[in-house]
Amino acid sequence: PEMGLEFLFDVNQNLRTVFMSPVDHSGYNPFEGEDPRLALEFSSAANVVTYARERHLEFKHQETQNDSFFGVIPEWVKVMYESYSVHYSFRDGKLDLVTLQALS
Repeated sequence: PEMGLEFLFDVNQNLRTVFMSPVDHSGYNPFEGEDPRLALEFSSAANVVTYARERHLEFKHQETQNDSFFGVIPEWVKVMYESYSVHYSFRDGKLDLVTLQALS
């Protein structure tokens, strides 16, 4: 979590999910090249929806909702690719979490 990365493995120890969140990392970038945690192109849900539509990708979008049990449910967009999905969650209009998940 300190680096903004968390990993989830299945029972066979295969990597299934990567959670990436923006963190103050004091200049350290564990990635080669641009830091994907910043995802500046997707600074809003509208940018993600436009990206998916322009590329004819399947996607789901949910606006921020208030739930009596869970409280505020942040706005999110999930984009489906052939073998994985990318879920973008926005809190207060800013990118809060990116989840990469392998599809079965």
